[in-house]
Amino acid sequence: MKKITFNNRGQEFHATLKKRVAEYFKENNISPNANTEMVFKTIILIAFFIFCYGFLVFGKLDWYWNVFLSVLMGLVIAGIGFNIMHDAAHGSYSKNKLINTLLSYSLDLIGGSSWFWKTKHNVVHHTYTNITEIDDDVNSGKILRLTTQQPLLKIHKWQHIYSWFLYSLLSISWIFYADFKKAITRKVMNYPIPRPNKKTLIAIWVFKILYFGYAIFLPIYVTQNIWGVIGCYLLINLVLGFVLSVIFQMAHMYDGTSFPEPNPETNKIENEWAKHQFETTANFAPRSKILNWYTGGLNHQVEHHLFPHICHIHYPKIAPILKQTCKEYGVPYYEFPTFSKAIQSHIRHLKRMGNPEKYKYEPIELSVNISLT
Repeated sequence: MKKITFNNRGQEFHATLKKRVAEYFKENNISPNANTEMVFKTIILIAFFIFCYGFLVFGKLDWYWNVFLSVLMGLVIAGIGFNIMHDAAHGSYSKNKLINTLLSYSLDLIGGSSWFWKTKHNVVHHTYTNITEIDDDVNSGKILRLTTQQPLLKIHKWQHIYSWFLYSLLSISWIFYADFKKAITRKVMNYPIPRPNKKTLIAIWVFKILYFGYAIFLPIYVTQNIWGVIGCYLLINLVLGFVLSVIFQMAHMYDGTSFPEPNPETNKIENEWAKHQFETTANFAPRSKILNWYTGGLNHQVEHHLFPHICHIHYPKIAPILKQTCKEYGVPYYEFPTFSKAIQSHIRHLKRMGNPEKYKYEPIELSVNISLT
């Protein structure tokens, strides 16, 4: 496909943003990477992972404890993905590239592939956010209609109901299907993936073998309970997939979000890249200490999309800088005050995408510093 570009003439707004954020770190003598709080969080998440795994495999517990630990394990793995892997894969956890690389392998240890992720997420999603023909995050096959450009089917009128079950299948899809598909087709949607070198390929498949070994085969060998292990494994991944999907969807799939299309003649997006990010992204529950801690700052999705190289631990502090700059330049800054408001807006979006005749689509007026309620 022909490369999609942005109208990057007059980038004073983006330059001002970068300058002001850089000044914040310089004036306060703060590193944009992980701090002591972030390291402590990393230790807690890894400790909980080891705790859950140890008791599930070696604890010989009653079934209800195994169910509880499986649910907890799913939540912990999601937390590792949100916090440790996500920042490391963006290179924002540490200024040391080796540390970032090693910590990004936490995705490989929980069933995914950090190598494929860096193309799918860092390059494709962060560059072409909400552009239907290339952003893999807004494409779920024919069973869900998430953007205005996707074909409408009769089944979509019920998608606001059945989508929640499909969301829970995300991690299972990644582990057993998506990575293998990318390896074969060498594409993320229509975006070509460079051929991995031999060393990278070996690492990808070695980690896959290690994952299946400790996640399925070792527990079966130790417990001698194949169906119990399979049941716990499925429950862990259903919880994991659901949590990952819901957090990811809240940021871009809200009622009134934008799905820009490139000019058919020039293949160029009308906006400059930075303004495109503000018009396709929203924060949710930015004042929630629990979500700030657990989601790795993904509830500050606006800050993350503009400054993915900054560790999420700093997002609440730089958010006022972005808000003020948006106000000065007349750029919209979308934010849901609570998580429940974001969920409600996502449901409305699913309804309107699935049944536009009944739920008339009324785009939200793009105004300055607006909070979506």
